[in-house]
Amino acid sequence: PVTPFGANIPRLPTKPAFTSPVCDAILPARFGVSVNFTTAAETTAYFANETDLTLDAGSAGMPPGATFTPVLPLDGTVTQQGPAEWKTDVTSAFSYTPSTISETGRDYVINLTAAGAFASASCQVTIRVAPIAPPVFVTPPTPVNGETFQVELGETLTFDVQATADPGAGSVTMTSSLLPGAATMTPPLSESGTTTTFTSSFSWTPIAG
Repeated sequence: PVTPFGANIPRLPTKPAFTSPVCDAILPARFGVSVNFTTAAETTAYFANETDLTLDAGSAGMPPGATFTPVLPLDGTVTQQGPAEWKTDVTSAFSYTPSTISETGRDYVINLTAAGAFASASCQVTIRVAPIAPPVFVTPPTPVNGETFQVELGETLTFDVQATADPGAGSVTMTSSLLPGAATMTPPLSESGTTTTFTSSFSWTPIAG
């Protein structure tokens, strides 16, 4: 621009701006499932020596094992848009998979910065890892808690019992405090504890005496 006095006022680069992710977003996560997003920022300069743009993330609050590809800090790529206009872009892909129980039930706050020649921008993203859920009985096929069965002598009562555990909690172990005489569980409850979902069939035929 030219003032009424004829003096040229230099145009400063635009302040860096994040185009991704949505700043202040809260991203849900759970054990064993990958969380991914793209981090991108840009700025425009009007002098070739003012095109600096560096993307970085603070180590504080970073989840264990999280990665940026390419790694940060990362300098941007400059493209000329016109005779006196240059655009600088920088992009990196974030990836994180909660893999230990200690990572569940907590927030990780990631602080991103995009630093230009004369200004910088910040962007904060929170990853909220869900807590590990306790094992549960699956109904059906498991009878409703407290359900009562009536069976005649000589008749056979059968039903399935199924329990499942959150993958982050490991395998589910099923036990029983009391079974009627000659009642069976197939497969036996002693074989539980090897998978996150276990099903066993109860069978009992009451007899006289």
